Amino acid sequence: SEEPIEQPSAELTEEEIKKWEEDKAKRITDEKEEVLNSSRRIGAKMFIYGQNFLKAGDNLRLKFSLGEKSAEVTPIFKNSEKLAVEIPDLGEEIEVGTHAVKIEASVNGQNYTSNGHTFQWNQIDRNMSEEELKKLMEAEEKAKGKGGK
Repeated sequence: SEEPIEQPSAELTEEEIKKWEEDKAKRITDEKEEVLNSSRRIGAKMFIYGQNFLKAGDNLRLKFSLGEKSAEVTPIFKNSEKLAVEIPDLGEEIEVGTHAVKIEASVNGQNYTSNGHTFQWNQIDRNMSEEELKKLMEAEEKAKGKGGK
């Protein structure tokens, strides 16, 4: 569902507003850094930050590309600066491992931006059992807790 764009409280002083804006920018930068530097896999949910996103219903599309493979999805419009999306499947032909996937946006499903962002996408072995996948995810979380990303 939609979210309002974060705005500082009207009671804040000019100095407090500046600090609030710096904190907001830092939060967004930190989230973008996490998206760029930590692996995501099929089905993971993430936010895409930008400017001037249009509420275009099903016409608003994101294209995930890795080489010749691509998948298009309709993101959830949060506001003109934020979209939510679930990472799609790019196909079983993709090698197991981490890959840089490009994301581009379109409001008509045909003309996509040329300045898309990339994120790290982790293709896991499709033959892995639920138990093996759970162990892998637990190991990744444990590694994050020890300062790894």
